[in-house]
Order: sequence, then structure tokens, then C-alpha cells
Amino acid sequence: MSEDPILIKGYADLISDRKLSGDDPDTVARELQANGGDDDYLVAWLPNWLVDEKDVELLGRSDNLVSGRVDHETEKAYLLLADGDEVWLPKSVIRVYRVAGGGDLEIPQHGLTDFANGGAR
Repeated sequence: MSEDPILIKGYADLISDRKLSGDDPDTVARELQANGGDDDYLVAWLPNWLVDEKDVELLGRSDNLVSGRVDHETEKAYLLLADGDEVWLPKSVIRVYRVAGGGDLEIPQHGLTDFANGGAR
């Protein structure tokens, strides 16, 4: 796992990320849309064993995503504040998502009409 944040330029970057499944791309996009310009805000994917080990509140229906404010950062870890709780997250095993400059995180909306038309709009 890389210790450098994953820079997201657009929604396609999220749906092509193998770590994200189910609603995770939409969840990351919404979190980054709301808070992505804030340098001390973090959206991260955690491996299952770390989720089990740490007392973290997961985002939405995700089994692996967390977010919160970074209270302190060292060379090897982030101290994340989420819902009043503090948790240390080791950089070497998590995946952090940040918005690249000028990134567009527009989440494609698909209605039932789109599906009836075979995906055509």
C-alpha cells in the first residue's frame, strides 16, 4: 500500500479503484465533494483487519471507509478525529483519497429510464 494519497481527478478514478466496491465510489465522491478542499480532512480505505482492530465509525454502508479531521500527522500515521473519537491510522496500510487540482467528482445519476433504454440517455 502506498503512503501517498490517491489523487482523484474524476469519478472514473474511483470506479476503477479495485479497493472500492459497492457504493464505496459514490461515498468517497460525496465526502470529497463536501470536504475535499479542506487539507485537514481525510477520506480513507482501511483493510478489514484494521477496521476490526480500531474503534472507527464507517461511512454509509461501507465496510472499509472512514473520514474525519486530521488532528496530528507523523511520518508514519494520522491521528483522525471522527465524531469526537480519536484513532491513529498507520499510513502504510491505509489508502487516502484526495481531490486533484481541478478534479470533477460529479457522480453520474442513473434513473430507471436509463436502465430501460439500455444505459442510453
